[in-house]
Amino acid sequence: MSDFNYDRGFPFYEETISKVLVSEVENGWEQRRDVWGKTKKKFTIHFNVNSKTEIGTIRDFFVSKTGPKDTFTFTNPVDSTEYTVRYVDNSFKIERQNFGTYNARVELIEVFS
Repeated sequence: MSDFNYDRGFPFYEETISKVLVSEVENGWEQRRDVWGKTKKKFTIHFNVNSKTEIGTIRDFFVSKTGPKDTFTFTNPVDSTEYTVRYVDNSFKIERQNFGTYNARVELIEVFS
């Protein structure tokens, strides 16, 4: 079971990333090299219309991981696979939309083990 178990809102984004270096010489010939040898996932998660308590719990989890310093597990709702991830950003922003409702967005990136 993943460490990151919070109700998500929409939209939810899954991005598949590769790391290919391209070296081009004068005659137009290209050499391509796959640096990672595989792809990794990036997830954008929205938390919409949460109560102050709910959004505080999500913020506290961010603080407990020292932002992007520590890794944790996350289950992708698209493929039901559990990934080891970390936060991308150094900050966690909360938007108070209306009285008693709060929104936030986080980005997680897969960490190779």
